[in-house]
Amino acid sequence: MIVIITIYGAMLIISFFQIRKIYQLDQIEPYEEFLQSSFTKPISILVPAYNESIGICASVRSLLSIEYPEFEVIVINDGSTDDTLQKLDEVFKLKKTNMVVRRQLETKEIKAMYTSTIYPNLIVADKDNGGKADALNAGINISKYPYFCSLDGDSIIERNAFLKVLKPIIESDDEVIASGGTVRI
Repeated sequence: MIVIITIYGAMLIISFFQIRKIYQLDQIEPYEEFLQSSFTKPISILVPAYNESIGICASVRSLLSIEYPEFEVIVINDGSTDDTLQKLDEVFKLKKTNMVVRRQLETKEIKAMYTSTIYPNLIVADKDNGGKADALNAGINISKYPYFCSLDGDSIIERNAFLKVLKPIIESDDEVIASGGTVRI
């Protein structure tokens, strides 16, 4: 009986290592292949911001430095009463643009649209206050990519976070339409 238990125990340990090898669970960065893949879908990152002047610039900087092939960052200033828009303008050198916005979802009026002269994939919308859901709807109207992700204005993420979150979508051949991640403080 001891010999049989030992054999089955050894087989269990060998199969454990084989499964880890097959599914590449030992790889530290199993997401690198998605950076060059033509199947990786572009994303719009929506950042609703209401009175976020303290952390908004660090958050946007972290989003602009992510590892992802094609993306845009859309910051929606939701009628902030502090200097959120001014700080974004100082740090990212915003320029007012005449951008056409599709009205797929009803939102409060967008007063102005800005793009960064430093980062071409950064868009800032200044709109009347309508709440977080209204700001996200405005961001969806502005976005030009098929997938979008919402992030708070005071969040800083890992560089490969979007590769991790979008991995199920990329691998599913458009069968998966939504994915989520775990927020850790």
